[in-house]
Amino acid sequence: MIVTNLSGQSTEYTSNVYHIIGEYYQLSDRNTLIDVGRDESVLGQLRTLRKGIGKKPVDQIFLTHSHFDHAALLKEILSRYPVPVYAHPGSRVEGIIPVQDGDKVRIADRDCEVIWAQAHSEDSACYYSPDDRVLFSGDIPIRIYTDDGVFS
Repeated sequence: MIVTNLSGQSTEYTSNVYHIIGEYYQLSDRNTLIDVGRDESVLGQLRTLRKGIGKKPVDQIFLTHSHFDHAALLKEILSRYPVPVYAHPGSRVEGIIPVQDGDKVRIADRDCEVIWAQAHSEDSACYYSPDDRVLFSGDIPIRIYTDDGVFS
């Protein structure tokens, strides 16, 4: 799993926008966006990203929740890349495919787990890759402990 934060240099108020591709750029990988943010510079970055030969930059989108700073660019991105959008069933975004707590989903080249976490909003969903020990949590603060119990 290769993760790129497309909004890392943003000067606008926006969420993190993660573009995730497989480690070996295989055709079977599912190039994924987690959240789309509201910074239009993401649109230009999607055109120039490494994505694998014969691959689109985006095969699917997962939303962590439906607040505007996480989902405002969705219609624009879907007009360029008509792909499925997955989110919590309580999402205020129209046309989503609902994910349930505990669902297994494919993100890039990894099997990930959906974890509902209604701490920040009623439609918060996190996406966890156990192989990489990576959790995409939206705006939910997370404390991570190592195997020996040390905060990292």
